[in-house]
Amino acid sequence: MRFAWFAAAIAVGGCASEAARLSPAPPLADRIEPKDRLEAVAVGAPNPILLSETQRKATAREAAMTRARHELGSTLRAMILQSGITLEHAVHLDPRLGDRLEQEVAQAQATAEFTPDDGCVVRLLLSKRRLAEDLGVRFR
Repeated sequence: MRFAWFAAAIAVGGCASEAARLSPAPPLADRIEPKDRLEAVAVGAPNPILLSETQRKATAREAAMTRARHELGSTLRAMILQSGITLEHAVHLDPRLGDRLEQEVAQAQATAEFTPDDGCVVRLLLSKRRLAEDLGVRFR
């Protein structure tokens, strides 16, 4: 009996939310003002030893994502707070800030585009205003 209710709820819920799944949210780049935007772009190369196109694209995407996250993290750590110190120095004063910073970098909006040679270009976007609110800091 429970299974029947569960199956019915899935069927009805799945059909009811079909329109919501088809209408994508506007890209973050359109919602963030250019002066409020932090952006990191990285390129990942495919591993030519791999035989499958899917494997080459996946490794290229992961390499580009890792590089972009590193670039965005470095950019964020170099930002100057209202108090005059960098975010990197603030992380040394409050270790929890470093964990929150890593979470923000991981949650940045990512877009990936593949090149004809199975490489990948990843672009990470983050709002400075939202970052300041989430970290509880003020930037200059």
